[in-house]
Amino acid sequence: MLASAMEQAAQMGQAWQENLQSIELKIRCVMPARGRLPEKRCELTVSAVARVAEVLEMAVLELSAEGQELGLEFAGEPLPAVAQVHMLGLRDGDTVLVVPPRVAAASSP
Repeated sequence: MLASAMEQAAQMGQAWQENLQSIELKIRCVMPARGRLPEKRCELTVSAVARVAEVLEMAVLELSAEGQELGLEFAGEPLPAVAQVHMLGLRDGDTVLVVPPRVAAASSP
């Protein structure tokens, strides 16, 4: 009986994951102006199961920012590269910032 329940849960999980793969989100990416560099923007269509690292890679290409060390932030928080978009609460039409990684404040007294 337990094995049957576990198998049913696994099937439901797989169906949920397959459903998520069919969901696409439009994410706006903004790279704020820095120094003499102007602000740049783009809009990406990504799968709900896309990882942040994949979204960042697409944004860097669209914004012609290759060779720069950058990360994504949403609502003032850095997004973990391995997390899937849907797990972070990102929704269709949300805006993320493409910014340099924050410097750790560990060296501050």
